[in-house]
Amino acid sequence: MNSGFPVIDFAGPETGAGEADAGVIAAPAQSWPAPPYLSVAAPASGALYPHAMVLTRRVSRLEGRLVEFLPEARVVQFNLAGSPANVALSYDDIEILTLAEPVAVTLLPDQGLEMQAGDRVDAHAKPFLVEFNSGNTLEGDAAGAVVVDDALFLLELFDTDSAIRHFIPLTSIRDYRLGAAPDAAAPTDQAGAAPHGPAVPPPSAAGGLQLLEVAANSSAMSLDAASASGQSITLAPLEEESRDLPITNRADLYRALKQQRAGNIKRLGTVLIEMNLVTSEQLDRALEYQKLRNTKQLGQALIDMGVIDEQTLKRALPRKMGIPFVDLYTVKPDLDAVRDVSLKIATQYHIMPVGYHDEALVVAFEDPFDPVPINAVRFATGRKVVPVITTRTQIDDAILRYYQGATSSELRADLAGSPGLMEIPFQAGAAPIGELAGQLLVEGSTKPLSVEDRFVSETDTTLVRLVNTMIIDAHQRGVSDIHIESHGERQSSRIRFRQDGILSEYIEVPHGFRQALVTRVKIMADLDISEHRRSQDGKIAFSRFGPLSIELRVAVVPTINGLEDIVLRLLSSGKPVPLESLGIASTELEAIKALMLRPYGIFLACGPTGSGKTTTLHSLLSYINTPERKIWTAEDPVEITQPGLRQVQMHPKIGWTFAAALRSFLRADPDVIMVGEMRDAETAKIAIEAALTGHLVLSTLHTNGTVESISRLLEMGMDTFHFADSLLGLIAQRLVRRLCRTCFRKRQLDATEIEALAREFAHQSGAAPGSVIERWMLVYGEDGTLHVHDPVGCPECNGKGYKGRLGVYETLIASPGLKRLMRASAQADELRQQVVADGMVFLRQDGINKVLAGLTTMEQVRAATG
Repeated sequence: MNSGFPVIDFAGPETGAGEADAGVIAAPAQSWPAPPYLSVAAPASGALYPHAMVLTRRVSRLEGRLVEFLPEARVVQFNLAGSPANVALSYDDIEILTLAEPVAVTLLPDQGLEMQAGDRVDAHAKPFLVEFNSGNTLEGDAAGAVVVDDALFLLELFDTDSAIRHFIPLTSIRDYRLGAAPDAAAPTDQAGAAPHGPAVPPPSAAGGLQLLEVAANSSAMSLDAASASGQSITLAPLEEESRDLPITNRADLYRALKQQRAGNIKRLGTVLIEMNLVTSEQLDRALEYQKLRNTKQLGQALIDMGVIDEQTLKRALPRKMGIPFVDLYTVKPDLDAVRDVSLKIATQYHIMPVGYHDEALVVAFEDPFDPVPINAVRFATGRKVVPVITTRTQIDDAILRYYQGATSSELRADLAGSPGLMEIPFQAGAAPIGELAGQLLVEGSTKPLSVEDRFVSETDTTLVRLVNTMIIDAHQRGVSDIHIESHGERQSSRIRFRQDGILSEYIEVPHGFRQALVTRVKIMADLDISEHRRSQDGKIAFSRFGPLSIELRVAVVPTINGLEDIVLRLLSSGKPVPLESLGIASTELEAIKALMLRPYGIFLACGPTGSGKTTTLHSLLSYINTPERKIWTAEDPVEITQPGLRQVQMHPKIGWTFAAALRSFLRADPDVIMVGEMRDAETAKIAIEAALTGHLVLSTLHTNGTVESISRLLEMGMDTFHFADSLLGLIAQRLVRRLCRTCFRKRQLDATEIEALAREFAHQSGAAPGSVIERWMLVYGEDGTLHVHDPVGCPECNGKGYKGRLGVYETLIASPGLKRLMRASAQADELRQQVVADGMVFLRQDGINKVLAGLTTMEQVRAATG
């Protein structure tokens, strides 16, 4: 969810979006750019936020409503179907966005166009062809098109006087033509323009528009060049005979195969020469090369010689030789055909059965001219094989989807609701998690075969929705970790949430979906789904699957009986917490602020995993993050982001460690360096050296307290003088559960409880309990006594009495006395006596202060501070 963008509730009546900001094409239904000579009417439905479909670069399909364009940010605001919030889709993530409802278009009688009575827009219709970088093509007849702010707005004719609107970012386009392919022999005028049709107007200085409308015989234009310089560039013509029908389903495919059979298939060399991809001399040399090696195919020979590349060859084969190119993301294979070809054959030869045509088996190949896989399929099935072409990636993805252990009946149910390999978008509010789990139970009990893991597909629609809903729920509840626990025999899988540091039951998933659930998460994290014996680590970028821009760190751990558990940690790349909101006492906070303004030195945050150390460091960085400072951070993972920081993700497997990053930072002119963790002596030594050479260094240690951290670093072999000179201070911290502010119960302490609490407070510092009580009365006293608050439980906190977490801190400022002891390699007891003399407040003491302030309970403080 992106702040600052309008959030549209599509359940209710549609309302206006208000005035558009500068650079925003708002109210898209009414403001779709119209090409010159055309008038585009508002849609008949009057919908301000029109129904739209998006094909992304990852070849996933999204359905919902278009909210607005933000061209300055190169972002499209899109509302997924059923979602309460909008998502921001970058131009670089979109291949094409299409508005489903046709709009009326009218040709304007102007610019020398002679209009006769009864003329309609089809008088101005032109063929168009868009070739995408992905290899996809879009083809048809268009009323017109314009380029506005790095995007092509295309009007494809729906009938004689209405059109469908397409939005295509220029970065997704390889080639584009509007108008018939130019005739190389056609005469031109002195300027080189085709003699027919209106000239291409220059770009508008005010509006930044470049008209891409060309007349029936004009040349094709390069979008990149037109956008960058406003100049029209003539490209090599895309010959009219090479235009193939768009194949979006098996019916289109069979029609294309029928046309192929009626046509003449040319030899590859002839095709390449006709397309001006090779010369006769190059072809002759390739044929000689092929003869010398005997086994080389002509196409491979040309690639080996560097005459053409593989992508050029693959484009040439289907377009010129009559072999259809099949997009397996949109064309659903016939499940009977899938069943006829074994998984072993499909994976060994990298092929995908598509369907049947005149009793022959239609099969998608990466190379339809390689006889080995064709013969293998023919012998295995006993059928004649008709080859079509697709990409290796599409074949691999299709095999994963259609063969992954599912029965034919399950595949039919799965395919009924989702096209190809598209990810099923999350629909917020469509079904709560309990209902989805119930659907899984019903589906499991009605399977035609035994409900075992191998019969359940990880692409099951309900299962996909359940996993997405689980992650959304976890994010909305502020959960830090999701635990997926597999159990043996016929026991359900258990999912638990860790919220505010406490694990609680979330949902149980029927045992029949156990392995499919694990596999689904592995697929989302790009992990090896066939590996069950070793642990695996990965990440999920959830924006690929749902409407949240969050990341999840995934740990897969093998357990007994060949099962696997998964723990997902939610990494919401959020903003830093303001320093004043951390809960550090005012006196210590002012001292820390003063340390952060020092030009050099080292400051450490200490505590166990999950105690909030990274949050504290980022809050400190936000305090000193100004344009005058260059701040580098090395983190694993990057959990919090803020403008101005140069943040680096660690990759230990390739040697990119904290120590390596520190060395690089020191050569990159830093003022401030933040190291995610000082895990070893090498990192610690480099950090101390950096602090002594004029840099402010912040880092973390996995230690219990401040004094223990100093002892730990000294034991690691740090130079005592260097360490003492560089140290500014340390802060140790824990997280405790915060009392719910809606349902707490205030309770008065009696004299015995007050005395016991004072002794507990004074134990660490050696202060007199009486003096402690006197100070408490001044700060926290009411009516001559002290109070605490007890948890109650209400709907706001799910009956737990706690909501959220609170920091408990121990702040050590490196005083001259402490530094003298560090240089002398003093023991921990001596260091502790010094910090007590310096007036440091220990963790337990800060926790008791927060208990008396009514923020938490002693049970929480004792549990967190040991």
